[in-house]
Amino acid sequence: MASPSTYGWIALASSLAIGAPGTAAAEASPIRYEDCAAQAETAPAAALRLATRWANADGGAPAEHCAALALMALGDPVAAAERLEALTRRDDVRDDGARAALLGQAANARLVAEQPDAALAHIAVALRLAPGRAELHLDASRAHALKRDWSAAAGAADDAVAADPTSPEARALAARARWELREDDAARAQLRQALRLDPQNLEALVLQGEMRQEGAL
Repeated sequence: MASPSTYGWIALASSLAIGAPGTAAAEASPIRYEDCAAQAETAPAAALRLATRWANADGGAPAEHCAALALMALGDPVAAAERLEALTRRDDVRDDGARAALLGQAANARLVAEQPDAALAHIAVALRLAPGRAELHLDASRAHALKRDWSAAAGAADDAVAADPTSPEARALAARARWELREDDAARAQLRQALRLDPQNLEALVLQGEMRQEGAL
């Protein structure tokens, strides 16, 4: 339950406003954010060294974000979360959508570190900046599940389904929460939807096996 959400760190990083060509830091530096982010995926230790040198040379938010990506890939989600949190307070990260995305990534890192309360705090702020983002509700559901608060997990999963009814991840999380609450009919309905949307969804397949073992399917 503490695995990363559907954020897709490198893919999301490429779309953040702080990494877009044309920012002051991107224009002034010979280092391309896209190259640093790609290296964070394939050679994270080298990417962290590059990002650190870049940050020290006034690389701005793109350099700091690349460092966070590298730290995450190196298996240090707490340090990654701290970098991401600091990024949201920078003067050169003004866009609410970018700040919400960064907070979402910080929450995701806190989940990987099994720190659900910190994750939920980030998500609450992110949702105020960008209401209705399905991935934020997904991670909120995962955070509540880590706390074994299945009622809250179900509510957050329902919010994720409302934000994106075509998300198999949201349906699978809703099914899991309803199953843990022993709301078998609702769990079966959500599970069917999850597998219809994605027959290979791992969370749904695991739950399907559990429910069959207990004779609920």
